[in-house]
Amino acid sequence: RERLSGRGIEIVPPDPPPTRLRLALADPTTRRELGWLVRHATLGLLLGLLGLLLPLCAVRDTTFPLWWRLSPGEATTTSIGIGTAHGWPDALAATLLGVGWTAIVLGLGPGMARLQAAPARRLLV
Repeated sequence: RERLSGRGIEIVPPDPPPTRLRLALADPTTRRELGWLVRHATLGLLLGLLGLLLPLCAVRDTTFPLWWRLSPGEATTTSIGIGTAHGWPDALAATLLGVGWTAIVLGLGPGMARLQAAPARRLLV
């Protein structure tokens, strides 16, 4: 609620929750919060993992020519597991893959953040 309120969306905290299970299950606010919890635990987890892994892949592949000669020959594959670097052309191709990952991160990042915040706007208001 605080994070969404910081982005200009006013989310008023609910009244104190019911103390009895039957009353809590009948409360529409509690049901909306449980719906948000389920969506955030599934979709939010997947989007969070993508938000973490895509930048790591971008940095790894973009900096590949700086460190590929220092690693063992079998360990010098790209982040998606394609090929083994045997020379500078392969290393520079991995850099192009890293630039592609960077473009994907910059293009998808804001949309992924909106997609993760949409259930909160809909269910926690």
